[in-house]
Amino acid sequence: LLPLMTKPAIQRNKKRVRSVGNFRELNAHI
Repeated sequence: LLPLMTKPAIQRNKKRVRSVGNFRELNAHI
């Protein structure tokens, strides 16, 4: 159960980190 549960969670966290990084870059350009 743990591996099945952690894999999607890690993928979601990666997506969140990418979105936050892009948001910071946009703010830096502005």
